[in-house]
Amino acid sequence: QTLVLLNNNIKVLRTGLFASMVHMFSLDLFSQGLTRVETGTFANVQGMSQLNLSWNFLKSLPSRTFCNMSGLESVDLSHNKLAVIEREAFYSLPSLRFLDLSHNSLRSVYTRHVLHATPSLVEIYVPHNALDDLEIYTFSSNESTSDHVLWRISAENNRLEYIKKSFFALSTLETVKTLLLRRNRI
Repeated sequence: QTLVLLNNNIKVLRTGLFASMVHMFSLDLFSQGLTRVETGTFANVQGMSQLNLSWNFLKSLPSRTFCNMSGLESVDLSHNKLAVIEREAFYSLPSLRFLDLSHNSLRSVYTRHVLHATPSLVEIYVPHNALDDLEIYTFSSNESTSDHVLWRISAENNRLEYIKKSFFALSTLETVKTLLLRRNRI
């Protein structure tokens, strides 16, 4: 099943709203005017594979926004106003492969917490934000080793002025085929 709710006027997604939709494969909430997603809104929606929350007005993602969604493979949060992503916003998402956080207001992204909960993640997009630093463990789930196979990291069009040498020594980066950092201040 696919549910498409384009161009409506939904402001808040409440906890458990989609709990009974266990067979939903795809949910498209593009351009709703969303300002808030409550903790647990999508909790335990096991069959959902694709979720599109792009082109809304979300400013933050609370802890466990996406929780125990074992089938979720793709999340598009682009073109929002995200400035804060709480530590466990992406919690226990073993199948997540694609995450788009582009065109937001993020100053930092500690994707280490994202990767810890998303062992299948292969593509992460954070261009067109306000990132001014990539922390040493930004793309690592564990400070010493990682079993992730990230293929593509896109961080173009941010405010990066330098990249620490130790950033490139991470084992997580061994699998990266594309690292995009153009149009920064490097």
